[in-house]
Amino acid sequence: MKSFTLIFAVFIGYLLADISVPISNLPQNAQNFIKNNFDANIIHIKQSDDNFEILLSDGHQIELSLSGEWEEIRRYIGIETKALPENITLIIKNNFPNMKILKIKKEWEIYNLQLENKIKIYIDENGKIIGQTTDY
Repeated sequence: MKSFTLIFAVFIGYLLADISVPISNLPQNAQNFIKNNFDANIIHIKQSDDNFEILLSDGHQIELSLSGEWEEIRRYIGIETKALPENITLIIKNNFPNMKILKIKKEWEIYNLQLENKIKIYIDENGKIIGQTTDY
């Protein structure tokens, strides 16, 4: 009986780990970020114990912290750059013209970008490229 109770508890925990939530569960700053930077509707919101995962009608996938700050944005046909800091957008425009950003992840003070040509760029918060790799 104890093993059944343990298995049942683990199963329930798994089910509750990620749950679909309404837009009203998003912090106001997150709602404003999406409204101001994307011309798309929210299709689905999933909340876990440490973030929100949001799917937009135009294919953007956004991960936000529970406080509403964006952590990752991705779209396989290129992300909307108006959601990004201007210095990041300028670096890509000047160094990789006509190249789409497929994914950007913000980790501490570093931006990790995946470009459509499989190049990964690492940019610090001051807008300086600090690394580059090719992902084949």
